[in-house]
Amino acid sequence: MKTITLVGFGLLAGSVATAVKLAKQTTIRVVSSKNTLQKAKELSMADEFFEYDDVQNWLPNSDLILLCSPIKHIISTIKVLEKNAGLLSGEVIVSDIGSTKEQICKSGFALPKPFVFIGGHPMAGSEKRGIEHSDPSIFKNANWFYCLPENLTELPSSLKELLFFLGSRPVQISPSEHDFVMAWLSHAPQIISTSIAAGVFSTSVKKHLHLAGRGFRDMTRIAGSSWGMWKDILETNKENIAEALETYAKKALEMKKELDALQLNELENNFSLGNQTRKILEK
Repeated sequence: MKTITLVGFGLLAGSVATAVKLAKQTTIRVVSSKNTLQKAKELSMADEFFEYDDVQNWLPNSDLILLCSPIKHIISTIKVLEKNAGLLSGEVIVSDIGSTKEQICKSGFALPKPFVFIGGHPMAGSEKRGIEHSDPSIFKNANWFYCLPENLTELPSSLKELLFFLGSRPVQISPSEHDFVMAWLSHAPQIISTSIAAGVFSTSVKKHLHLAGRGFRDMTRIAGSSWGMWKDILETNKENIAEALETYAKKALEMKKELDALQLNELENNFSLGNQTRKILEK
């Protein structure tokens, strides 16, 4: 892979660039807004810098294009790629890091040759924002989901090389299964964390937040996440998220009733189920 082009340049894209830069074998192109490009230049995070609308210069000679902006912007960029397929002289691998996959893959899989689209989603990140927090080790041992089009049976070599270089664990999954699973394991938990933090904000407990222990801090850590990113996730996976939230809320209300009636055996059973789930996660 001679040239990797990162379209959208936030924390994760910056972390990819920082890691790839250590190899000193691949040209790194960054495509972003003027302000972000200036910051990336100051931090010497890439070799070439382009604004989004300069597609005639950043698209040709790209070996791998990684779309790293919010979901709706990823989809609009795929449309830009489609319109400019004539600028290419050979095969180009396109992937993304979007947190939902069905709508992105529907657009990406429809790209004409010589594009080859692979849906992607690394399970890595932070509540911190901005390229100044980029971390080349952020993907180490993290699952990196990928979705193949029907005409492929394995990852293209350039993308496989990148995922292993970053230290991630490639996991194949269908777009629909990905969005269902992520609703339960990521998207609904974000809503729950945010609801806890937002719920306490208007109560008298707010003035005592400095007394919070690790449990409350752990539960609300991701409440610091960016609305700009989560807006698109909620819009593109709302049915699955709603289903997960309904089940979680039902269990919480069930335990509230058990608490009201001091049904200690039933409460103990739920604690036991929770313990079993944690043990699975710790394997």
